[in-house]
Amino acid sequence: MNYVDIAIIAIIAFFALIGLWKGFGKTLIKIICFAAALLVTGLIARYVVNALLGAEFVRSLVAGNGKISLYSLYYNSFGENVLSVGAGSKLDGALGLFINPMIDRFTALGGPEAYNITYAQFIAINLAINTLAVVLSIILYIVVRLVFALVAWLLKKIFLHGQVRAWSRFVGFLFGAVRGAAVVMVLLIASTVIYPFGFAANYTDTAGSGIIGKFACEYTYKAYDAIVYGGADNTEKTEALLSAAGINKVTLEEIRTEAINSLTAYRTEKEAAAEYTEAGKTNLDVCVENGKAAINAANNRDEVNSALEAAKKNIDAVYTKAQEEELAAAKTEKKAALEQLKKDKIGEADKWTDASAYSEDNFNLIVALGNAGYIEIDKATTVEQVNSICDSYAAKINAVLTVNQENALANKKAACVTELNEFADNAIKANVLDAANIEKVNAAKTAATDAINAAASEDGVQTELDKAKAAINAIIEAAKAPEAGGENTGA
Repeated sequence: MNYVDIAIIAIIAFFALIGLWKGFGKTLIKIICFAAALLVTGLIARYVVNALLGAEFVRSLVAGNGKISLYSLYYNSFGENVLSVGAGSKLDGALGLFINPMIDRFTALGGPEAYNITYAQFIAINLAINTLAVVLSIILYIVVRLVFALVAWLLKKIFLHGQVRAWSRFVGFLFGAVRGAAVVMVLLIASTVIYPFGFAANYTDTAGSGIIGKFACEYTYKAYDAIVYGGADNTEKTEALLSAAGINKVTLEEIRTEAINSLTAYRTEKEAAAEYTEAGKTNLDVCVENGKAAINAANNRDEVNSALEAAKKNIDAVYTKAQEEELAAAKTEKKAALEQLKKDKIGEADKWTDASAYSEDNFNLIVALGNAGYIEIDKATTVEQVNSICDSYAAKINAVLTVNQENALANKKAACVTELNEFADNAIKANVLDAANIEKVNAAKTAATDAINAAASEDGVQTELDKAKAAINAIIEAAKAPEAGGENTGA
């Protein structure tokens, strides 16, 4: 039992004792006046709230996106548990009892797909309007209650005389307790609706975790839900509430139309911001038509938005006149660079001769690489691609060896293979190795020989030789390790 439970008991006991003191008649009149005042307040409040929300100024203060609106106050107080709410997900605790039916009704109405707002935004709007209704209801109730208090005073003067009997006090006690329970429900609703995720959060959580509070929350929220929204399966009042906030359901066709209008406007903005060639304008038109087709084929808001974004990206990819000129200039420049590199390598000749520094195969390879580079550059659609292609083919051309370089490389390979064989043989002779480790050394030598022969440069050949020597040394050191390890283990 927590402090909320104690407060509930105290309130009910207080009104029960008043009923005991005043008796059945006076208590009954009090309850009738209390209930009548609530009923009249509820009837009046609905019309007053709708009338106020009809004013743009009030609607912006309640459900607008401004910093001082009730909507923003609620939305900015939401934790991740509320911001991540979706169809089928539920909130826990007492607030879950209050909020979850709202989520279910919004889902039944079509949810974010139908209204273009998230579940968290819907909850914030709901609470903002409920807060307005509760505050207005409190003010109206005070006024109406004063009127009924006068009526109650007159009724007591006319009909109630004499002493209060024992049975009257007992029944008055029971009716007083009922009146106290009703007061508890009203206070619980008011305290829950007003900023439940802010300063009232701890109070609401405490109420929902108490023995009596949990019971009170469950039935109070159900009663409130039935009165305000017409029950869990009634979506009519929720739809009216959203409409009062200026949020109306949109059809898929309206969503598509809005997206198509946005796409058309985007294309117009792009053309107004930069000059396009006639071919570029045609490409823009194609992007728009393809985008419209994709949007019209979409089956929900998410698909429509995806189609719209894809179409905008396609429009962005269409080059302006300036970009086309820049691309053409880059292609001309890089093709000339490849042509000059080819001439630097093989001269002006198109066919191989004995005078060439390259073998016939390598001469033809340079020519082929140059021609392939030209073709790939022409296919490029961006300056970045042009630069990348040029750099790639230039590297390939520079990697082609002259006859002298080929001979030097072959000599280097032969020398390194010989050096490797001698190193491996000496390593085996100089160390006491078993058959398994000798096999490892020979395997390393064979693998290194293949790597040396596959190397494309003298530096690469030397690197492979150094790696092979290191690998063979590692095998020898590993072969010595068991003996040392055995001695250490024995110690």
